[in-house]
Amino acid sequence: MLEIKKLDLNYEKHLLYSITGINLSEGDKLCVLGKNGVGKSTFLRALIFDKSKSNKITINNKKSNDLSLSLRVNYFGLQTQNNIDTFWGTAKDFLELSYAKKNDNMKVDLDSLVNDFKLEKIINSRFNILSGGQKKILSIASVFIQNPYVYLLDEPLANLDFFYQKIILNNLKKLKKKIIIMTSHDLTPVNDLSSHLLLLFKNSDYMFGKTEKLFLSENLRKLYGVEFSSIFLNNKNLMYPNL
Repeated sequence: MLEIKKLDLNYEKHLLYSITGINLSEGDKLCVLGKNGVGKSTFLRALIFDKSKSNKITINNKKSNDLSLSLRVNYFGLQTQNNIDTFWGTAKDFLELSYAKKNDNMKVDLDSLVNDFKLEKIINSRFNILSGGQKKILSIASVFIQNPYVYLLDEPLANLDFFYQKIILNNLKKLKKKIIIMTSHDLTPVNDLSSHLLLLFKNSDYMFGKTEKLFLSENLRKLYGVEFSSIFLNNKNLMYPNL
């Protein structure tokens, strides 16, 4: 279980949000929504790196502030939007460096990961010559091979074609005993995956709750400043912006 009793999000010494009352259990998938620059990526990084005494976060009944950075990294796996363009090894080297266990099962796990993410054509290619989308899929796959308890994914579907978006979503759905927290501007993860939402509005206002309670056109209009319509399809209320 991940419990955020209190988390102050700061950017350049300016308080963005003081978030309280977030509780997530194994199998929960939280999608963080909000305009550009409101603090979505800051929220993900703060869960690992912010050790402010005012913050009160527990993971499996352990206080985050009592854990060393190396232990917190074992609990949290972070994928960011930034590509590591200076890495000179192969795609396989990149994934092996992300491997946490370092045991004899490495080849088995890598082979399984390559198959799950359809990386056969690029696994032996130099990382620095790959496209931005290919680096993105490797960055996400590197979090899976770490096998953390909480997956922190920053815009995991951005700049990926529909083929790889489907692969990402399918692999996320398999994580039944993990907690997933992702940011997104694309509503596909909300429509297809999320159990909970964190809506980051302007002026430090936010809402947290189950997706079926918060995924409403009036909340999205307040969040983005545009009108939204909905379609009920396959027992789901699908939202789309009126652009």
